[in-house]
Amino acid sequence: MAAFSGSKVKRVLLLACAVLVCGLVAMLGLSGLGDFDLSEHRALDVGFAHDGVRLSGTLYSPGQAPALAAVLLVHGDGPQDRLSGGAYQPLINTLLDHRIAVYTWDKPGIGHSGGNWLDQTMEDRAQEAAAAGVRVRSLPDMAGLPLGTLGFSQAGWVLPKLARQAHAADFHVLIGAALNWQSQGAYYSRTRMERAGHEPQEIARALADQAARNKRMAQPGYSYQAYLSGLPKGSAIMSEDRFGFVVRNMGADATKDLESVVTPLLIMHGGEDLNIDPHANQRQYSAILRARGAPADAPADILMIEKATHGLLKAPLFNYQLAEEMPVWKQGLFVLSGRTAYAEGALSALTGWILDQAAAKH
Repeated sequence: MAAFSGSKVKRVLLLACAVLVCGLVAMLGLSGLGDFDLSEHRALDVGFAHDGVRLSGTLYSPGQAPALAAVLLVHGDGPQDRLSGGAYQPLINTLLDHRIAVYTWDKPGIGHSGGNWLDQTMEDRAQEAAAAGVRVRSLPDMAGLPLGTLGFSQAGWVLPKLARQAHAADFHVLIGAALNWQSQGAYYSRTRMERAGHEPQEIARALADQAARNKRMAQPGYSYQAYLSGLPKGSAIMSEDRFGFVVRNMGADATKDLESVVTPLLIMHGGEDLNIDPHANQRQYSAILRARGAPADAPADILMIEKATHGLLKAPLFNYQLAEEMPVWKQGLFVLSGRTAYAEGALSALTGWILDQAAAKH
């Protein structure tokens, strides 16, 4: 029997992958492609100004009935456009189906927005989100509508600043948010090295080096060149812009802001989050929010979604620290799954809580 050529083997493997995905689609009854189509809903391009630059976004409103509430989507880390490369679409469609309007915008310097997101502090990001809220509330269809924020990951250092101000928004939702920048970074690095098979002693040395490097970076006047010269051989190198962003924000800690929250707050963690420690964070959030002595109309709810990722997707299928680590066939499965890619109960808990807050405002 003749051996397969390399190209023929590749074709066979690709065909096998296609058959596998099709089999999964048939078995699971996946029909999520429609969740990536927002055309049945109304879309209005809405820009706003902040810190001397023009930011560009879109307000999505339910197509068939008036909205009951609206949320601002506040991105996590990275150069994200208003739809996060399309990943937000199933979530947006779910919110719209529950009559929750959504405003989302390109980060500074991304898409059609001016500026550079790497020049920002967490306070800058909070002020930007506040400016977005003012703009949305100025729109005729949004006037008087309960308005909240829905933020991911790094937004954990942004939204608690707004939640201290009763006028900024009516409610806030945090998904996969951390409390302390450096603690989150240590957990991320440890998890990454454990998954790569490194020995405990090697991980301990790497984390000690990381902590020492953070301490040097926190010193006034520490330069990019000093950072480069102190890197261990073979280390990943941050760009100078990214270095500046980290230096400005590495002291971020949401504790003091959370102690002064005066508006309703929902915190959602995925039980198998690889980016932040969900169980330690849940305990810390609970302790801080229980002790704050908040008014009765500013509840703080903390939910753990089991078998869920950093972004509340199904962990057995989609658990990666970085989106670019996801294999192509898993990306295809996500597209075919649409909103069913989210862990069981995650979206119903999210939409139900938002609608409860909206009802309380009427």
